[in-house]
Amino acid sequence: MNTQSPHVALLIMVKNEKKRLRVTLNSVVGFINSIVAYDTGSTDDTIEILENFSKEHKIPLHLKQGEFVDFCTSRNVSLEFADTFPDIEYLLLMDCNDELKGGEHFRKYLQNDEFKKSTSTGFLICQEWWGGKLDKYYNMRFVKAHEGWRYRGSVHEWMKNTKYEDGYEPPVTRLPDTIVLYQDRTQDDDKSSKRFIRDKMLLLKEHEENPKDERTVFYLAQTLGCLGEMKEAYNMYILRTQMESFQEEKFHAFLRCGELSQALNYDWHVSLTWYMKAIEHSLRAEPMLRIADHYIIDKNWIMAFTFTDLACKLLYPEQCILFVDRGDYDYKRWHMMGIIGFYTKNFVEGKEACKRAIATGINVELDKSNLQFYLDAEENDRKGKLQFEKEKIMNDPNITKKDFIGLQMNRLHEENPTLTTKQLETKAQLLWKIKNKK
Repeated sequence: MNTQSPHVALLIMVKNEKKRLRVTLNSVVGFINSIVAYDTGSTDDTIEILENFSKEHKIPLHLKQGEFVDFCTSRNVSLEFADTFPDIEYLLLMDCNDELKGGEHFRKYLQNDEFKKSTSTGFLICQEWWGGKLDKYYNMRFVKAHEGWRYRGSVHEWMKNTKYEDGYEPPVTRLPDTIVLYQDRTQDDDKSSKRFIRDKMLLLKEHEENPKDERTVFYLAQTLGCLGEMKEAYNMYILRTQMESFQEEKFHAFLRCGELSQALNYDWHVSLTWYMKAIEHSLRAEPMLRIADHYIIDKNWIMAFTFTDLACKLLYPEQCILFVDRGDYDYKRWHMMGIIGFYTKNFVEGKEACKRAIATGINVELDKSNLQFYLDAEENDRKGKLQFEKEKIMNDPNITKKDFIGLQMNRLHEENPTLTTKQLETKAQLLWKIKNKK
């Protein structure tokens, strides 16, 4: 790593991670100065992988071994261990299976004046999870060492600066979106499903002890949903909609109530009500597109157009730090409008949407096929107008030969732009003779 940058250590907690650990480690080569690892009881090759990686890339490894208690307690053990090394200035907090994307941007950011002059000791990093759809959110994953950053909450833990226990919250900076911690959750070796079962027990215990804690309610609902316990998740999300505090959680509670009520086969108007509550709370594309999806299935194209058109007019919600379905904003709304616009004869909007969908590179052939419908319709419309113009000229009893020849040459040129002026005039003269024989 460039010597102009501060000393950044990767901080990672591991247990039996031999299948995906290399993915994480390989992504940070060239962008970190050392590794701090807390192993909570591996019985596979995890520690050997760490040691070999350290030797191969000449990156110092600081390894601590212990027992897992809960995520909050154990992560704090790793932070306390990291703080025992005075040369470490910053910590990049990653889970196994995370991949650092945009490491070159990360390195440049650490070298610029904005970062050097910043008074922030905590930094939000963009996280993207792929699990069939791409969710984007922001989380505290980069902190200044020796500044008291510690975790709170036994499940879905969050970070707090413990130097300020009097309620003061120190400034936090959001890193550029070119720096991403990406995770393919379809490749997590079933660890997520096992964690969900453990999380459910811990969250139920927390909820019993503090039933009014909004964060516990939200993540208990989410965990129940991940376990496929849809009815229980639905009821817990309803409870979260009745609480205030973090408003982005409330929006997602409305949205998930809509999605779960559909999955539970409730009457459509129950789901529609939840989606509309989500829209009233925050003008976001996600609930609008869920509504449009329903109306597409029903072939109610006007209603589908109404909600998709509104979604297409929205800006990406840059201010949001919780989950944003990037696919809805980057691709899905344009793909949907590319279909809906044709059926509602909103050709301008539909054609432009097809082009924007193609530009994403996601389903290029499909969206090119959709675009062709618009191009064919335009060509048929052009031919129809030319035919109408031809008949109008041919049937005009008062037109002069000069005007007739000129108009026909213009029309014929639109039909056959490769014809020469002489060829156009010859064809126009022939049509004049045909007209006068009638």
